Amino acid sequence: MTFIYTLSDGKNIRYVGKTKYLDRRLNSHIYESKLKRTHKEKWINKVLLNGGKIIMEILEICDDDYANQNEIYWIEQIKCWGFDVVNLSSGGAVS
Repeated sequence: MTFIYTLSDGKNIRYVGKTKYLDRRLNSHIYESKLKRTHKEKWINKVLLNGGKIIMEILEICDDDYANQNEIYWIEQIKCWGFDVVNLSSGGAVS
């Protein structure tokens, strides 16, 4: 079972990802944000420094066999809805 999820600041969705472990993944996003190398890390760091909170919401729970294609679908769908996501790829990478 894999979770397809979004990260937002409570107003705007900025990232779509997939994981098997939601709590661990959110904590790793926050830890990685201290490195400030990617747009995602810089965005998370800025939100946290300004007193905001990173919100993780589940879009879908899917079978592992479909996780990559579903992540790709959701990244594209979120972009079509007008959100400016900071994903470095179109999704589907092995994690």
